[in-house]
This record gives sequence, C-alpha cells and structure tokens, in this order.
Amino acid sequence: MKITTIAKADRHFKLLEFLSFKISIKIFSFFIFTVSLFLVCSNTVHSAENLNARSKAIDKVLKSEALCQNLGDYYWEIGDQSGRLLYGSSNGTISSDTNLLIASASKLVFAAYIVERKYGKLSNKEISYLEMTSGYDNLNPVLCSRRLAETPLDCFNTRNNNKITTDHIGEFSYNGGHFQKLMIDFDLGNLNNSGLTMDLQNILGDDIKISYTSPQAAAGMSSTVTFKRANLV
Repeated sequence: MKITTIAKADRHFKLLEFLSFKISIKIFSFFIFTVSLFLVCSNTVHSAENLNARSKAIDKVLKSEALCQNLGDYYWEIGDQSGRLLYGSSNGTISSDTNLLIASASKLVFAAYIVERKYGKLSNKEISYLEMTSGYDNLNPVLCSRRLAETPLDCFNTRNNNKITTDHIGEFSYNGGHFQKLMIDFDLGNLNNSGLTMDLQNILGDDIKISYTSPQAAAGMSSTVTFKRANLV
C-alpha cells in the first residue's frame, strides 16, 4: 500500500511539475502532500484516534517542512467518498467556499476537458499542444486579462500572441499559447467567460465549482474546493 501510494503521488507531482510554473510547484507541493495522505487514508477505517493522529502529523509537517513556511494564506482538506475528514487553514481567512484564482492549475482542468471531449483519443497535433511542443509560445497572459480580452480569440489575436515559432516545433517551450491555440481549434474562440464556464461544466460536470475569470485555457480559471458529496460514489 505504501509503495503504491508513493508511486501515485509521484505521478501526480510529475504531471503538476510539467504543467505549472516553478512558483506554482512550490505552492502546490503542499497539495501533493494532501493527495498522498488522502491515498493513505482512503482504504482505512477512520476512527477518531486515527484521524487525531493524522491531524497531528499534518500540523507537524506544516510547521516543520521548509516548503510550507512561505505559503501565505491557505486552506487544506482531506476526505473520502463519505465527506470531509480533516481540514484546516493558516489563519482562518480562507475556507472551503473561498473562490480563488488557480492560475497554472487551470492547465490540469483544461487538459482533462480535452481528453473527455475526445474520449481519450487525441490526435498527435492535439497532444503537441498539451505537451507544449506546438511552437505557439509567444502568448503574453497580461494581454488576456478580463479587462483587455472578452473571448479566447481576442486573447489569441492580440499583438504576437498567435505567433508560431517554427524553430520550436517539436521542442518543449513553456507558454500558454499552446493551450490557447487548442482552444481555438475546438471552436471555443468566440465564447465569453460565462460561455466557457458553461461548456466546461457540460463536459466535466458541475460537482466542483470551476469558472473562467479570463478567457485563457492555461491560466484563466478560479475555483473552490467545495463539491457535491453525493456525486462521489
């Protein structure tokens, strides 16, 4: 069980490391820690004694682990299909219902959306976008804020955002332009944030509250950790 848990957590971390900025890695390393704890907890009996021991273990990590010392305000939660088991926050200012920008973690959600839309059968071209090897690496996310861009096409067609660097085709180049071009290819270009949110929920469901706050596939979403427990069966 421990070996399987470590392997699963490691795969999660590698995927996150691939899709997120270095600063996001630092922030979401704590998320990986909670995922691994969830995997350990999920197949055990949750007695009050066990939960108390795990709560103390989490508190110890938060206070002693170097990566957790400069996280700022945060909220954490561990649960299973029956509901929330353990939770806490840095100072009480953030809760499970707090809506926050999830920045580069939007990539994970959008990638899941694409896979679901294609029933797991992606073309080589679509894979190149998700692997950031398509050559579309000139997007400036500042030009795609809600104030400056209403739709994915607005974002993509601003200045050099839609420029392809031919020398980079086939090579990894971290940039949101790959995802933005994929958005256009999937006929999402003319949707505003509300339309993008509705389409996302139609594919992935509305169990988790995820919405677009700017029309960017790679960095435009916000979310909470609240979800409908009844759907986790």
